[in-house]
Amino acid sequence: MVSLEEFKNSELNSYFLRQKNIDFKKINENLKQAFVLYGDNDPYVPQEVLRSLADELNIEPEVFANGGHLNTAAGYIKFPRLLEIVRSL
Repeated sequence: MVSLEEFKNSELNSYFLRQKNIDFKKINENLKQAFVLYGDNDPYVPQEVLRSLADELNIEPEVFANGGHLNTAAGYIKFPRLLEIVRSL
């Protein structure tokens, strides 16, 4: 898994982290509903970053055991929980 320092210093992530100022106060004022889902062993995004996003949005994340990056490489060809969320909107 990637460390927080490696994540921050990667070319792509350093661009987004450096160039973007996210106003979570404004987001939360306008956000009706949000979901944060992630694997407890994501090889690309550190757990601290994922948890921080959920904290900034004031929501409890859904963490999937051995979910990896929640992509096809992690076995997520079908994602029933995501479909359930989308259908509930």
